[in-house]
Amino acid sequence: INWITNEATTSRIAYSTTSGALTSQTALNSYLNTSHAELVNGLAANTTYYYTVTSADASGNSAVSAEGNFRTSNTLTEFVPDVTPPTISAVSASSIADTTATINWRTDEIANSRVSYGTAPGVLTSQTIVNSYLNTAHAELLTGLNPNTRYYYTVTSVDVAGNSSTSAENSFTTLYTLTEAT
Repeated sequence: INWITNEATTSRIAYSTTSGALTSQTALNSYLNTSHAELVNGLAANTTYYYTVTSADASGNSAVSAEGNFRTSNTLTEFVPDVTPPTISAVSASSIADTTATINWRTDEIANSRVSYGTAPGVLTSQTIVNSYLNTAHAELLTGLNPNTRYYYTVTSVDVAGNSSTSAENSFTTLYTLTEAT
C-alpha cells in the first residue's frame, strides 16, 4: 500500500476483511519519510481487504486516511514471478557540507537502499549500511567525509523479490570550511 504525506512521518496500516472493523495492523515503521510503501503479507487469496493508513510526524501529530480497499488475486492462476529489477532514477547529492552529504534517488517499486562511495572513480570501497526499509524515495546520509574532496558514488536498491539495480557512477564535492588562523 503506497501513500504520500506533506511532511516526513511514520507509517502504519490497519486492515481487515470486514469494513469498519480493522483489527489487524502492520508493525509501526518509525522511519520518517514523505513517500510511504508498506507491504502487507500473509493475506488470503481472492479476498477483499479494507484498510486505513496512519502517519505521525516527529512531534507526534497523527492523521488517519479514509478507509480504502483492495482485492487479492487468485495466486494459483495469476502468480507471475517478479524478475524485473527496480528502475533507479533522480539520483542526486544534496545537503552537502564539509563532512556530510545526503544521497537521494527514487525507484519505480519498493526497494531497500545502499550507497557505495570513494574518492577515486571506479574505486568505491566505502558503503553505507544497507537500509532494509522498503520505499520508493531513498535518502542516505554519508558522514565522516573529508572537506573539499570530490567523492564518487553509486546507489543500489534491491526489491522484495531480490532483484537488484545499481546506478551509474555520480560525484559531488564536499564544501571547504574556512577557519580563522590563530
